[in-house]
Amino acid sequence: DAAALNAQQAFSGWKLTYPNGSYLRVKPGAEIDPYTDCVLTAVWKDIYVVCIKANDLTVSFGEEIKPEYSVTYSNLPADGSLELRGTVVSCAELGNTDADSSPLFPGAYSLSPSSADICKKETGESFDSADYRIFYTDGQLTVLPLKLTVSACAPESSVYDGTVKTADSFTADGLYPGHSVASVKYTGGTLFGAGKVGIDADSVVVTDAAGNDMSSCYEITAGAETVFTVSPCSSTVTVKAKSL
Repeated sequence: DAAALNAQQAFSGWKLTYPNGSYLRVKPGAEIDPYTDCVLTAVWKDIYVVCIKANDLTVSFGEEIKPEYSVTYSNLPADGSLELRGTVVSCAELGNTDADSSPLFPGAYSLSPSSADICKKETGESFDSADYRIFYTDGQLTVLPLKLTVSACAPESSVYDGTVKTADSFTADGLYPGHSVASVKYTGGTLFGAGKVGIDADSVVVTDAAGNDMSSCYEITAGAETVFTVSPCSSTVTVKAKSL
């Protein structure tokens, strides 16, 4: 947790204290001049700790992905002399999310923050990395399917001709650019009089320009049934008069 992270320290060297009270600071790895009665003490220093979490993000299929991150804990100096720079949040399946890429299929993906650095605010110069630690926590990207409604249109011809009239066209609302409905199955119909036509939602197949099946990118529903009427056909009856 934040309290535990804040308590982290880094080894910074040794303190060599002589009998007369004087002391000498020695950097890690340096040679120490031995003295019989000296006291050797390890010196520790507090280090800056930053926790960076990629924020969870939910988008619909094809929607632009703009991941963000939050600094959930930091003990950087209150005077603002240091700042966090350079953080990038990426998705392995997408590559760098700052770049244009093909839409991700609906599902759950990991968002990973990385590449952060602590810099001096005035100069932009990187701070000594030995004096801070950065912890990263992944977030989740959820891609939702688009909502697609497919509705049957009334048959083009609605005059009785001895055959059952059903739908022969449809409308589709909610398609991603470049996608189209490749096939559907119609329901309903009537031989004569009032009738209804609709769409079997489970039969709808959506493809992209290359013919790839993209149906899994949609939550497909059938629109309300369309009411229509098959009217009587017209006929001409000729009556001939009979001579008496």
